[in-house]
Amino acid sequence: MVYGVNNEILKQDVLNICTSYIVLLIGKVLYDIIFLDPPFRTGLLEKAVELINDSIAPDGCLVYIEHEKENALKLPEKYHLLKSGNAGQVTYSLYEINSGSNS
Repeated sequence: MVYGVNNEILKQDVLNICTSYIVLLIGKVLYDIIFLDPPFRTGLLEKAVELINDSIAPDGCLVYIEHEKENALKLPEKYHLLKSGNAGQVTYSLYEINSGSNS
């Protein structure tokens, strides 16, 4: 617990730092697999999914995601579910990105 600091401001600062770091990577690195397991109930998962695009995650890239079981995950159509399961309060899923442009 952080004392003397507004937790909402702290969360926004962390979000801004993470977003800036990811933006710096865009266009510089292509990934074969991406793991997304941000702290729950922060909105970071949705922001991370928005930042994953063709310049870092080409067709065939795998994306492993963990999120709260009670929250439905909304993903772009190019995410195709390969496997999914639950462990306690967590849903874990493995997706393959396929935009269909090379079919």
